This record gives sequence, structure tokens and C-alpha cells, in this order.
Amino acid sequence: MATVDWPALQDLFLGGSFPNKTSDWLAKRLRHMLRRMPHLRHLVIVAALPRHVRVRCCLLSRDPSSSPWQHSLRSLVVAYPDHRDPVFSIPFSDLTYLSLRDWPRHYKTIAPNQRGPWGSPILSATRALSILRRLHAPGLTTLELVYRADEADDELLVLIAQTFTKLRHIELHRYRRSRDESVDHHHIARTLSAAPSLLRLRLHLDFKDDPGEYIDRFGTVSEDELDCDRYEQWRSQLANLGWDILDAMNPCLSLKGVALLDRVRQKASWLWLLRGQKGPREPVRDFSEGNW
Repeated sequence: MATVDWPALQDLFLGGSFPNKTSDWLAKRLRHMLRRMPHLRHLVIVAALPRHVRVRCCLLSRDPSSSPWQHSLRSLVVAYPDHRDPVFSIPFSDLTYLSLRDWPRHYKTIAPNQRGPWGSPILSATRALSILRRLHAPGLTTLELVYRADEADDELLVLIAQTFTKLRHIELHRYRRSRDESVDHHHIARTLSAAPSLLRLRLHLDFKDDPGEYIDRFGTVSEDELDCDRYEQWRSQLANLGWDILDAMNPCLSLKGVALLDRVRQKASWLWLLRGQKGPREPVRDFSEGNW
């Protein structure tokens, strides 16, 4: 593919995994191939990384002004992006969807019983901030971001809420710095409530009490950790946390609902808490992990 021109190609999905021995040759071929696709509208690169490989996906290696996608790209999905990638300095006039994520999901690779072959070098808040500070995408309506909290966490959340004023859908997977850290969900909600156009918010906040981390690689709970009462209590607690977040976001008048990730079931699901419900407030469960 790197030796052929693709003048009419608009959609490209690259999945699978990086080889065990990743070299500069592979990265150069990828960048060379992408330069031959001047009219890309939708680009998805989600490749798993072997545990010992610490490369990141870098799409450009030179002056971003030479990129052919400035006026064509509508959506960009990259697993384990390189925060130094010049692609994030391109002024994207028509970009509406951006996902800086993991593959597979980080919570699956870090589970204590997980013995899979994949690593998960997600972005830190500092590196995510460096990407979004440079990003010029005034039409961005959907953002997905997977990162680990650090001292730049507040600044990152403020930037997301106040810089990209057309954001209608936000999905954040925010992991704690350490297992002992508590999550101030009220503060996160109040910060994000400044987003003027937000309709739907999906959050995975890696709560300290979340027992979902004990699900093993087969999607089942191991016998020594099986505690049905604990899981049922967590589901109830998660719903209460969701209502707390929704209430804390009252200043965001456009918001229709908040969803929290429930990892306890065999298939992770989103627990939606919706505004304007008639009668008792009951969450709605959504098993879709797809796009909005």
C-alpha cells in the first residue's frame, strides 16, 4: 500500500497489532503510505502493542503544513498516540470527531487476573494536554480521551470544557495515579459543566471502590473474588455517583445525560442517568461501546 497512490480513498481502518520487534522502518512506511492519501476523510488506527514494545503511533514526521489532510479529514481515531506527533499541529478546518484511546481497553489489560500479551501505554494528563493545546479544530463535536491523571489534570479538564466550544459528546476514561487515590467526581463534573454545547457525557473515572478490576481475561469473576453482594452494592453505588455527577452539572443547561462505565458484567456497559425523567429516577443500561 505504501508504493501506490490513493487519490480517491476517503476511509481507512488499520487494526490488528504491532509486531513484537517494532522498527523505524514500519513507522516510516506508515507515514509514507498516508502521504499518498490526499483526500482522507476518516482515519482509524487501532493496533495493540505487545507488552515489551513502547512505541507510539506517529502519523507525521515533518512540517505539518505539508499534510494533504488539512481540509479533508473529518474524523481521527488513534490508539496510543505520540504527543509529539506533528499531525496535532495541523489546522483541521473540518475535523468533528477525535479519539485518542487505548486498544484493547486499558482496564482489561491491567486487571490482576489478566495474563494477555498486550501492554497499554496510555497518555498522561500532561501529554494529553500538550496534544489538545496544539490542536486547532474549531468544529470538533465529539471527543474521546483515555489518560492517566497527574498534576495537569485540572488544566486538561478546563481546556476540554472551555476551548472546544462546539463539543456535544465527551467520553473520558480517566485513570487514577495510584490505587490509593480517591476520585473527586464533584470537582470533575463542575469543571466539565462549563462546556457550553455538551449534550452527552460518558465517564470512566476508575473509582477506588470499583470491583470490576477483578474480572478475569475470560470475562468472568474468579472464584476467590466472587462476592455477589459486593457487586450488587457497587451497581447501586455507581448509580448514586451518576446522579451526583448529573446534579453537579446543573450549570450545563444543554446536557441531556451522563453515563458511567460499569465493568462488573461479563460485557462492560454504560449506565445512563438522564435528565427530565418522569417518575422515579432509574438508570438506563447501554451495552454499546461503539461511536456516538
